[in-house]
Formats: sequence, C-alpha cells, structure tokens
Amino acid sequence: MRITHLTRTVRPYGTDGVVFRAAAALPEAQAAAGHDVSVIAPAPVHDIDQVQPNQGLARRLSPLEVPGDPALKVELLEGQLAGSRARLYLLVFPEGADQPEAFGRACVALMQGFAQPPELVHLHQDTGADADAIRDALDGPAVVASVYDASGEEPSVLAAIQDADAVLAPCQGLWLTDADPSPAVAQALASLPKVHVTPPALDSQRWSPARDGALEATYSGDDLQGKAACRAALVREAGLPPRDDVLLLAVWGRDGDAGDGLAL
Repeated sequence: MRITHLTRTVRPYGTDGVVFRAAAALPEAQAAAGHDVSVIAPAPVHDIDQVQPNQGLARRLSPLEVPGDPALKVELLEGQLAGSRARLYLLVFPEGADQPEAFGRACVALMQGFAQPPELVHLHQDTGADADAIRDALDGPAVVASVYDASGEEPSVLAAIQDADAVLAPCQGLWLTDADPSPAVAQALASLPKVHVTPPALDSQRWSPARDGALEATYSGDDLQGKAACRAALVREAGLPPRDDVLLLAVWGRDGDAGDGLAL
C-alpha cells in the first residue's frame, strides 16, 4: 500500500515528544512490512542551508509552489527517514510562513506531484491539512487521523477527527495529557462509529529477556535462573551495595514519562 504521513515534527528533525517519536516509528514499521511509505514534515529552521542533511537529504532544485498562495515558495529536501526505507520530505518555509494551514496546502501540492498518489494519508495531530481537500486532490485516498492530545480545541484537530475515515488514539485513554478531553473533542470522538486505540507495546520477539544477548544472562518465566546474574550485574554497574533482602526496581525512560508513578 502507498502510505503518506503528514506531521509537524518527526525524529530527528523537530522537538522531542510523543508525536516526534510516533510519526517516525509507525512509518518505519510500515516500510519494514513492505509498504511504500513517505513522511512529510516541516524543517525545524527557515534557512535551507542551516538544515543538517545528516541522513543523505538532497535539495530539490525547484521550490514547491503552493496553490492559493503563489507568492509562497517552499524549499524541499528529500531523502530517507533515519534508519528506515521510508522516504522523507522536509519542507523549508520562509520565516513566519509555516503556519498549519500553509503546511497542509504544501503537503497536498507535494503529494499531487508523486508518480503515484498515496492510497492512505495519515494525519498526526495538528497538521493543518484538510481531509476533504486531500481526497479531492488525490483521487479519494483514505484519511486516518492520530489524536495524541484531545484536551484542546484546535479547529484543525477537531476537523481531522470529524472528517477522517478512522481515528487512532495511541493510548488507552484517548489522550496523552493529564487533562480530560475538551467538550468539543469528546463530542467529536463520541460521534465516530469506531475509534481505534493502539496502546504502547514492545516487540516481544525482539525485546525479550529470553533472547536478549546484551543481558548478563537470559531468563524466562519458565526458567528464572539467569535473573539473579542480571540483578548482580545491575548492582555492580549502578554502584549499589549487594543486598538480597530488598527489592531492586529499574525503570528505563525519559524523566516524567507516563507510567513512572505506577511503577513506583
């Protein structure tokens, strides 16, 4: 399937956060599964010469012309998403011109130039892209919207929820902030025939203590013998006193990640 992701931030270009990581992880997985995947995102700077093309990005010679705004010229960098077979398009806007609506129109213009239009367009949170405009311009692809934060009332987020063919909520509670969803967002979500919830998960075939060669020793639920060796190695590396009478809990993640309080 031909899939294009539209996102305002993507690893490694942009500000770290849930969208930053998810908008790269999903295309990576889809490309690995054999799909034809591309990602469109704005560059984090307004001068194309300041973008560090450390992923082999190449500059397109002709600027992208945006319909409805002939004065707006958008520079374009093309390459591969880091560590993936997915294509990456970075749009470099003049300073002050990278508003969500302009980004959405530029994405449509870029996708219209693809040799084959996408069959599915995935909108990540507040892209500014109009689902109906995408369908009209690209011969009716399916449009999926991912909602990461449903606590605000941004018009573009509401429009994406209302106009999408499907909505993905990458957590159990439909939002990733501590605030409840706004009344307008809650009503929009309730009106949908189905919301697909995709809770975070790990690849148990790859990240399993029974198979992980980086561990001091492997172990499983059926054979816990190697777990003691792993505990001893962690104690040594952390410089802790060796005590067998206390619980040792190790948590890996960024400060403040959801779930830390539950673990503690």
